[in-house]
Amino acid sequence: MPLPGGWKSTSPSWSAESGQAWVYKVQRSDLGGKFALKRLKNPARRDRFIREVKEMRRLRDAGVESIPEIVESDLEDDRPWFVMPWCENGSLEDRVESSGFVADPVAGVRMLAAVADALARIHAHGVAHRDLKPANVLLDGQRVLVADFGLCLALDEAPTRLTDRAEAVGSRWYIAPENESGMDESLDQRPADFYAFGKLLWALLAGRQPRAREQQLATPWTLAEVTDNPRFSLLQSLQESLLENDPRKRLSDWDEVVRTLRAFESVIDERAPTVRDSLGAASVGGRIYAIGGQAFPNGELATVEMYDPADNSWSELSPMPTPRLQLGVAGGGDGLIYAVGGTASAQHTAILEVLSPTIGEWQERASMPMAVSDMAIAALADGRILVTGGLATEPMITDAVAAYDPQADSWAELAPLPLPRRGHAATTGTDGRVYVIGGRLGPGGAENTPTLDVYDPAADYWEARTPMPTARAWLAAVTAPNGKIWTMGGYAEGFGDRGYLRTVEIYDPATDTWTARERMVVGRANFAAAAVGNQAFLVGGAVNRLTVFEVVSLG
Repeated sequence: MPLPGGWKSTSPSWSAESGQAWVYKVQRSDLGGKFALKRLKNPARRDRFIREVKEMRRLRDAGVESIPEIVESDLEDDRPWFVMPWCENGSLEDRVESSGFVADPVAGVRMLAAVADALARIHAHGVAHRDLKPANVLLDGQRVLVADFGLCLALDEAPTRLTDRAEAVGSRWYIAPENESGMDESLDQRPADFYAFGKLLWALLAGRQPRAREQQLATPWTLAEVTDNPRFSLLQSLQESLLENDPRKRLSDWDEVVRTLRAFESVIDERAPTVRDSLGAASVGGRIYAIGGQAFPNGELATVEMYDPADNSWSELSPMPTPRLQLGVAGGGDGLIYAVGGTASAQHTAILEVLSPTIGEWQERASMPMAVSDMAIAALADGRILVTGGLATEPMITDAVAAYDPQADSWAELAPLPLPRRGHAATTGTDGRVYVIGGRLGPGGAENTPTLDVYDPAADYWEARTPMPTARAWLAAVTAPNGKIWTMGGYAEGFGDRGYLRTVEIYDPATDTWTARERMVVGRANFAAAAVGNQAFLVGGAVNRLTVFEVVSLG
């Protein structure tokens, strides 16, 4: 069959076809470059083909450049056709077949973020694509173009106009559950694109076609298992949210998808040198110091590693004299780092060891009044180091509070916590008060608490404030330059591995109110956090036996 419009095939042996159309690689003497000519094959799909062209033109006219340009078309022809630029780089299908992103997952995540951004623009103009798959994402140099709008649906269009109610809508491995046996007219069709994107994410990073339905989320088909790359466990919760069977519960926010992917990209290559949890961290002189903790699967550590945000580098310093985990670490106003208590040789300890970062030496100082671990500590404005609560031999969970005076090398017992607790967080506010948040209560420490208690060092007095929204333990807290208290991560009882939280909740002391913010990239507990300027640096933690370094903006 001769090609219309004076177009000539550049390779008579090359063509492609689907149930609806033929596609040819073409050129024309009055135009430079190569083009793709798509021509209707199935007359029964004529109206659908015409809609595809019209919607693509409408989106391009609206400024959506993430879809192909229509160079020429004839919708009155017996077999309507249109021409668009040829993409020499092929499609994402080629990348799946070649497993191109298995060895370079960062590039794959960047590609996925670009696809998500393109789909966000399409959805913003009221169009659901409904046939997202690797073959329909074209690569034009550094750009991605979403193509093949044959099944697209404008939100104000009657759903049954061109698609039979009993007709499956989508491609085999990427179709949303709600569209497998026909389309529910009462449902917004955009969530189907999010489901397909969840499949696309898996296919691109695994280098193979996805499993049917949600099988790919289960053992042995998770991304981490299929690729033997444990870093991909960090994307498990995003996939679970995208592949939710109920479209009304499915993640349907492209901003969150893009934000998560870009944040994942930022942490995937910035792993702290030592994989560990139950450590401490402090900020001194604009650098972050990660100290002690537990190596997987067990083993008390004396390791000290310093991160310099200025050049994004890690270096190892002199080890702590006493290896331990569940310790408290704080940077004092004197430029020294105080490592207090913890578990050493499987026993609670009262030891205090102090590091001078400038000379890299440790000194032992006066021990605490009580051997304790899993406590929370904070540096006071007057130079003292405050130790609150924790796990002791007797009682098991203590309300004891003590302060260390570096000038006198001595300890003083202070007003006890209103509630005994362990696994809580503490941070000194810009007002000089200490904010003690969350943790576990009860004789066996089995109950998470959202409690917020504020300590006034001048009055040696505790005051209860509005509890945080989420009861959790083994969280972290830092103070932002604007005085707000950021609480991050932790563990929520009763959820197994999924209990490792990505939650971020912010307390405003001025108004005694809480607000929720975008979540962390990696859910974790038993980690450490320290702030430099307007950034919080999260180190280590327990999350599916994987530990990464993450930076949270405190803006």
